Amino acid sequence: MKTSFRPITRLVAVAFLAAVATTASGCAGSSRAAADRPSATTGTAETSVTSAAPDRPTNQGLELPTTVPPTLDVPTTIPRSLQLPGFHARLVIKTCKLDVSIANEAIGFGYDSAEISDRGRAGLAAVAEQLQGATGITVVGHTSTEGDAVYNEDLSQRRARAVADELRRGVPGGQFSVVGAGESQPLVVPDNTEERRARNRRVVITATINAEVCS
Repeated sequence: MKTSFRPITRLVAVAFLAAVATTASGCAGSSRAAADRPSATTGTAETSVTSAAPDRPTNQGLELPTTVPPTLDVPTTIPRSLQLPGFHARLVIKTCKLDVSIANEAIGFGYDSAEISDRGRAGLAAVAEQLQGATGITVVGHTSTEGDAVYNEDLSQRRARAVADELRRGVPGGQFSVVGAGESQPLVVPDNTEERRARNRRVVITATINAEVCS
């Protein structure tokens, strides 16, 4: 008796194709699920941003100032009488320290001279008005690096003394300290041009004053 295997073979083929189709469908579903599911790293980052950020204060542990720190210079408090060419004044509110740096040209000092010009006297008179009742008045003379250092120190001393003597006219009884710093405290280094040397040639007046802005 002859047995036919053709129907069995056909059934096996159909079953195999069905199994392949089922496997392919399962893989596609897994891929779609993986694509739609956020990764662990992304999910953690999003959770930390959305949950923690609204509750975290931006200035935690900091004390934000509500007023201008008193150690800052306040140029608006400088009297108009000191707003002169070559005069650079500032007032430190915390210490009530007035600092006036005057270029030699504004004082009228000529080459190798400690003579004050009429224009310089007028400017120093304006400074003297602000020194009424002041304490700790110091006048320091400065030079450029041009020339001999020892000679420059002596020249700066003579110029500082001339300025102090002029200020005493408007501040009777004021206690003055006079210093000749020479070229030891330059504003600009190097002073290898005439413009830069001119900035270093100056007289600086410092004093603690009585002012309403300091109280």
